[in-house]
This record gives sequence, structure tokens and C-alpha cells, in this order.
Amino acid sequence: MSQVDAMSSPAAGPSSPSRETVERAGLSKLLIESFYTNRATADKERRTRRKNLENQLDQLQCSQQEREDAIKEFGENESRYRRIVRQKMSINDFLTIKVIGRGAFGEVRLCRGKGANEDLYAVKILKKKEMRQKDQVAHVRAERDLMRSASENDWVVKLFYSFDDEEYL
Repeated sequence: MSQVDAMSSPAAGPSSPSRETVERAGLSKLLIESFYTNRATADKERRTRRKNLENQLDQLQCSQQEREDAIKEFGENESRYRRIVRQKMSINDFLTIKVIGRGAFGEVRLCRGKGANEDLYAVKILKKKEMRQKDQVAHVRAERDLMRSASENDWVVKLFYSFDDEEYL
């Protein structure tokens, strides 16, 4: 029996995917779910902002021209905001001031934004290789999701940006 015949024979049974394949499939699923969840949330927030604007314009009893101008300006502002959100961020967009903590997978730095945004940020830099070796990917993803969704909670650190490169998150 040839090697191909042995693989396709019913006695051999279906081969199960490797652990790496299962992990990659799981990560892909999370990435896709996260993308569409964020997209739906952003669309809902944009519709809410538009409805609030229209309610305010109704209360102010604006003329039709003023109303059209306000809605046009709203659309331009939303477009500008979406363009900013889509911008790719990197560690090069921040100036490191001081390392304020070290942990098992990386460090936390106090950084200042470059350019127009000169706010102070705590930037957590994690080594991807070590997280994978110690099987902590799900924990890190859960931490990111928690910080992203808890923006109204004063007890949880707010997530402003997240980005990665080949070596670090």
C-alpha cells in the first residue's frame, strides 16, 4: 500500500491538527471577533453621537442651513477621527523618560507622546517570545480587552493605544 493510500484509508482515521495550528486558529478567531466587535461598537457610538447632535439642533430650533452645516461639520470631524484611529502607532511615536517597572515578560516605561500629542503615558512593553513560551497569550489578551472595555471605570488603567512589532507588544 502506498503512503497516499494509507493516509486516505478509513482505518487511518482523520489526523488531528497540531497544537500550533489550533493556537493559530484560536488567535485568528479572537482577532476577527475583536475586529468586528470593535467595528460594531464604533458604529453604534457614532450613531449615538449623530442622534445627540440632531436632538440638540432640534432643541435650539436651528434653521435648515445651520442644521445642514452642523451635520456636515459632524461628518468631517467623524472622518478625521476615524483617520486618526486607523493610524499605525509604534514605539517611535513616544519618547521614553524613565523605566518605572520590570516584570516577567518586559517592562513599563514612562513616556511622552511625540508631535502634537505630548501627554504622558505608561507604556507596557512585553516580549512576545516569552509570553508564548510560558503560554500567557490568553492572559495578556484578556488584560488588553479589560483595559479597553473599562474606560469609564476609575479603578482600571485606561488603554489609549496598543501596537506591536516582530519582537514586542
